[in-house]
Order: sequence, then C-alpha cells, then structure tokens
Amino acid sequence: MTDFAVERSYGRLSSPVFMEAARVLLRRRGLIIMTSGLIMAGAVAVVTNLPDHYTAEAIILLSNRDTKLAQLQSTSDKMIAGLQSDAAVIRTQMDIIQAPAMVAQVVKDLGLADKPGYGIKDPKPLPEFLRGPERMARAWIAGPEVASWAEGVGLSRWLPRPDTAKPDADPNKSAATAAARQVAKKLTLLNEGGSYAIKIRYQGTSANEAAAVANTFATLYLEQRNDLRSRGNETALSWLNTRLTELRELVVAKEQALGAFREQHNLFQTEGMTLLDRRIVETNSALVEAASQVRAAEAALQQARGAAGDSNRAILNSPVVQNLRRQEAELKAREADLLTAKGDANPEVAKARAQLREIRDNLSRETARLSGSFAQDVAVARQREATTRATLAALQQERAALTGAERQAQEMERELAAFRTSYSNLLQKSAELAAGEKDQLQDAVLISGAEPPPEPSGPNRALLLAAALMTAMSFAVLLALLAHRLRHGISNLDTFGANGIRPLGTVPEMPRGLFAVDAIVRSPGSLFPEAIHSIVAALQGSAAGHDSCKVLLVTSSVPQEGKTVLATSLARALALSGKRVLLLDFDWRQPSVGRLLGAPLTHVVPDGSLGAMLPDIYENGVHGGGAPVLRDEMSTLDFVPAGVVHGDVPSKLSSVETRRLLDRARAQYDVVVIDSAPLLAVSDAAILSQLVDGVLMVVRWERTPRAVVQNALAALRQANAPLLGAVLTRVNVRKHARYRYGDMAYVQSKHSHYYLR
Repeated sequence: MTDFAVERSYGRLSSPVFMEAARVLLRRRGLIIMTSGLIMAGAVAVVTNLPDHYTAEAIILLSNRDTKLAQLQSTSDKMIAGLQSDAAVIRTQMDIIQAPAMVAQVVKDLGLADKPGYGIKDPKPLPEFLRGPERMARAWIAGPEVASWAEGVGLSRWLPRPDTAKPDADPNKSAATAAARQVAKKLTLLNEGGSYAIKIRYQGTSANEAAAVANTFATLYLEQRNDLRSRGNETALSWLNTRLTELRELVVAKEQALGAFREQHNLFQTEGMTLLDRRIVETNSALVEAASQVRAAEAALQQARGAAGDSNRAILNSPVVQNLRRQEAELKAREADLLTAKGDANPEVAKARAQLREIRDNLSRETARLSGSFAQDVAVARQREATTRATLAALQQERAALTGAERQAQEMERELAAFRTSYSNLLQKSAELAAGEKDQLQDAVLISGAEPPPEPSGPNRALLLAAALMTAMSFAVLLALLAHRLRHGISNLDTFGANGIRPLGTVPEMPRGLFAVDAIVRSPGSLFPEAIHSIVAALQGSAAGHDSCKVLLVTSSVPQEGKTVLATSLARALALSGKRVLLLDFDWRQPSVGRLLGAPLTHVVPDGSLGAMLPDIYENGVHGGGAPVLRDEMSTLDFVPAGVVHGDVPSKLSSVETRRLLDRARAQYDVVVIDSAPLLAVSDAAILSQLVDGVLMVVRWERTPRAVVQNALAALRQANAPLLGAVLTRVNVRKHARYRYGDMAYVQSKHSHYYLR
C-alpha cells in the first residue's frame, strides 16, 4: 500500500521584495527595452530639432553711497531707512529693471514686436478635411437645441454669442504685448550675496540679438536712474534754500526773545550757571559729605557696641589698650610657668592671678572710655549734617521763587540751540550739494557691456538626452511593474505557500506534436516525466502523524488547465513504479481519459450504469466478467473511461453506489486516481472531495486568473476537502526561467542538457 502525506498547510520563506522586483524586471526586459527605445527615439527627434539659443550678459555696479536727498533726512528718518538691508535695495533695483514698463520700452526701441518669434503667432489653418466638420460643429453649437439644453443646466453663459462679439483689438498693441511677454521670459537678473553688481542676462535666438537686448536693458536703467538722481538733487537744493531762509529768520527772533526775558528777570549767568545755583550745588555736595561722615561714625559706634574688645579694630588700635594687652599676655605666661613649677597652692601663683585681674579691670575701663568717645563723634557728625541740610533748604526756598522764570529761560535756550543746529546742518548740506552739481559721481555704472557670444549656450542636448533616458527607463520600469501587477495569472509556487497551500511542483508545457502522456514511457528522462516524478515524490513523502491517502482526486478551477493530462501521467508513473493503480474518469461532461489512453469508444460507462464499473471484481478479476476496467497498453495501469452522462449528475456522484464503488477500488488497488470536472464549472469535484482521501489542485501557469483560483479554493474549504497541495501546469520553462525563482522549472530551462531529449 502507498501512503501519501495529507497536509493542509505548508510553510515557505517568501522572497525579498527587491528580489521579486528584479525577477519581474528581468522577465519584462523586452517590454522595458521596447518602451525605453520608443521614448528615446521621440526624445532624440525632439532634442535634435530644438533651435540653438545664445546668452549675453551685461553687468551694472550700484554705488553703496546714500543719495543727497537721503542725506537730508532727519536722524529718525535715517534710522528707520537704515533698517532696510542692502539685499532689499538690490532686489528693488532688479524689480525696476524687469518692470513691465522697462520691458515694453526695450521692445519698442529694438522693434522686437515685428521680429519672428516675438509677435503674435498666426494660428495654423485647419486641414481641408477638418474644415467641414468644424463648420458643422459650430452650427450645431449655435443651434436652438444646444441653447435650450445649456439654459436648462445653467451653462448658457459659456456659449458663444455672435451679437455680443468683442471688437477687434489693436494688432500693434497685441503684438507688442506678446513680444513683451517673450522678452520677460528670456530675461534673467542675478546678484551674488554681498555684491552690489547686478547681472542682466538675456537668452536670444541669435548672438547679436541677445547682446543688443541685454545692453538696451542696462542703458535704459542707467538713464532712468541718472535722470531720477538729477531731478532729486534739484528738488533737494530748492528745498534747502527755502528751509535755510526760514531757519535764519527764526533763529534771530529766538535770540532776541531770550535776551529780553533774562534782562526782565535778572537771570544773568556765569559759566552757564547762576550764582544761586552754584551755591546750591556746593551746599548739596557738603550735605553729601556730612551724611557720609555720620554713617561712618555710626558704623564705628555700632561696631564698638556690638563686638568684644578683642575684635573691635578701633579699640585694638589704641596704644593704652595695646599696652594692657601685652601685660595681660605676660602675666598669663608667668601664671602658667608657676603652675607647672610650683603648683596651684604656691603664694606666687596667687599673686600673679591678682595682678592679672587688675590688668583686665583696667582694660575694661579703657574700652568703655573709648566707646563713649565714639558716641560723641556720632553726635558731632549729626549736628554738622543738620546744619548743612538747613542751609540747603534755605537756598532751595530762595531758588523756588525764581524756578518758573528760570525754567522758561532754559526752555527758550534749548529751543534756540536746536534751531541753530538744524540751520548749521542744512547750511553744510547746501554747500555740499551745490559743489556736487559741478562734479557729480554716478551711483550706478555699466562695468561690463554684453558682447555677442561666440557659441550657443543651449540647449544642453546631452543633459536633455540623459534626462530623457532616465525618464524613459523610469517609465519603462514602472510600466513593467504595472504590467506584472495587473497580470491575472499565477507564475510562482511561492504564491501557494504564502496562502497556506503546499506547492507540489511545476509541469512544463509539452512542445507541439509530442504526446505528453506517452512521454512517461517513451522518454522517461526528459523534462515532462521528471516533473511528474517530482510531484509523485512530493505526494509520497509520508511522515509520522499524517493520514494515509489512497484515493486521490485531481481537479482544477476551469477547463483547459491540464488536469486530465496530469491525472493520467501521475497514474501511469505510479503504475510504472510497481504500484497497483486505478484511474477513474469522473469528468462525465467532458471525458478525456479514454481518448488519452487509446480506449475503444465501445468501452465506456453507459449513462445510469455506474454500478457496472466494478460488478464482480473480487470473483472475476480485473478484466473478467465483462467489466469496463481496461488495462493500459504501455503500463500496468488500470483505468475506467467514461462516456457523456446526462441527467442529475450530482445525485449520481453523491449516491451510495459511488461510495461503494470507491470502497471496492480502495480495497483492490494501492492508489486510485480520479479525474473530475472543474470546480467552478460544476459541483462534481466538490461532491467527490468529500469521498476521497486527498485533493490535488491544478492551476495553469500565468493563465488562470487569481480570483478564479481563490474562488475554487474557497469551494474546497467550504466542502472541507483534504487539500494536499497545488501544481502549476503547462509552464513555459523559458519564460519562467526569466523570473529566476530557483524552482525545478528554472533548472529545467537553464540546465536542459541534463535531461534526455
């Protein structure tokens, strides 16, 4: 008996994404090369026909000096203007150069509106064969049907109205406007950071045209800037003269008013200050000094009261205290020596201690006396401060009587000084401006005029072709990936493994004229038989814990997937290996087993005679008693061909008679292979899947849609069928090898010399 491993899932490692992408690109290299070639051919045709253009450049240098008019601004105005950066100023000048008015003037001066490529392009007339349809379309749009429909949907305002046609525009003005747009597109202004140079770069169809336009822009800008500067100087000088006259008269009037006021209030000054103010300043200084002395005396007193005598620096510096301290130290040393030499009971020790107490009493009295002297110093300093403060208060009272008049006089002096300063500044500016009119320096100069370039600056055909190549390759790769993504078939065994279905192998497509079923016997070492044997080996790989499988059902999703050829080849290969194998054709709607194995048309199962397939197999043997079981001429395979069965086929398949037939075949043979109808065509395979030990799913390589396969697998899951795995059939090994999946089909293609022909 032969056992097959029944497995409902089989894990595999998925290939990395980039490897899958590489396989796809290698497989679709023809599409990539063709697409890239077509795009590059068009790109080459376009790039080679692009006209040459020339770029000329003129350079203008701006002066960083302020203009005369800007120098006349007030200090606050100049501070605000100073916030504007040089970059903003240069940006403003660049905007002036490319202003529409400047561009229009260049077009007018050079007459560009009449040159080819600048004016209005005449619309190309329609070909003769399109003029008739155009007139018909215009007439239909202007008809009442379209007008009524447009009115109903609210689109009537978009329809052309001949009665409200716009008057013809001025052709000269339109041409100039079109030329100005073209010039603005070809004009480029550049400025490097930190530089006052502006580069005027123009791209023209000829070298002379590019240089002429760039130089015209530079000339017009300089003329406009110098004209504005000259007019600004004239305006500034006129304003200065008027302002100087007004200020002169105002200063004289202010001086006279100030003198009369001081004489009226007796406010004479020496060194810019009145005598009373000088006394107040001196008294105030004396008051500050007296207050400082009070604070110093109070600090000394506070230190004398708060610190001990041995830490008060003022007391320690006294000669008397220092002498007493020295005597105290000597007596302490003598007392210590006597205690060491004679003991505490010695009379000399008592005498030394009495002397020490006397010294300390004298020291305390001297410290108290010195602390009392600090208090006297504080009292004297405070009295001096109070006297000075009283003197200052008296002076301030005297000054208060003159505060109003003095304040008014000071205000008049400040106002007069401001007018004098303004008058002096304006007088100096007027002199400078008058002198500058004779020898003006331009604040913008042309440092480099545009010269006709000797060679065209573009287009950069190599760069354009390189970009076109990159674009073409990218588009071709995307197209190849999209084509692979949109393919509806299955080309990789890993697809089954990723969905929990065991991939059992691939079966190559046989060349035309070769009978695949006979290759098992006639060419046992060729590609097709080896693929069949690998599938048999995968099915026969039994392990502990797996259920035995003797009845194998071979089915597919739809017809024409190679189901019958695979079932017949598997059965014949198993029979050649020495197994007792029975092949049953249960595809009663489209039977093919008998045709493949050369059975006579008379040996078929008649409609309704299902029980006659194996009537007395135990008593009469396989071929006895007129049983419809036939023997394969090339092997020991037994098979039962079928004719077309009409009527209620699902009822016949699910009957007890079918179960009894399979039980008898399971007992008589090692392996029973059943070729059934496609899963999605009829329900025959789903019914039979519940009666067998294992189901083998057949999928045609890159032909059966994925959705179809998924629906077929769903039908098997719904029937709780024992799915063993799936096989890819009719594989084009040459095309399959381009994916480089590394499976048997890849080896069969790359190493075909290993197999027999």
